[in-house]
Amino acid sequence: MKLRIQPQCMRLRLSEDEILKLREERSLEESLSLSPANALRYRLEIADAPYVSGSLEGDLLRVVVPSAASDVWITSGATELDAPVAPGSVAIIIERDLDRTHKHRRTRP
Repeated sequence: MKLRIQPQCMRLRLSEDEILKLREERSLEESLSLSPANALRYRLEIADAPYVSGSLEGDLLRVVVPSAASDVWITSGATELDAPVAPGSVAIIIERDLDRTHKHRRTRP
């Protein structure tokens, strides 16, 4: 799961395998080790919620998506999840990763 953060916008991009795992487990979590003692965890969760919402809980960046909207997105093959974002929240975009180039990572000389 790729995470991109910009001012007033957060984007999560999931591969097909990650989408299948999300459907089965109802959540998906990754982490970024900033140092041996510090990590940023980010989690995408499916829940009975009216909006897509985000929160920061200690070292966890948590994104919750409505169950009905996520089920439609997962089964439809649509690129972007279509659900309202909580009022006052930054834009939160959940996308299907159609870019296959990340499988062939470039190595630096």
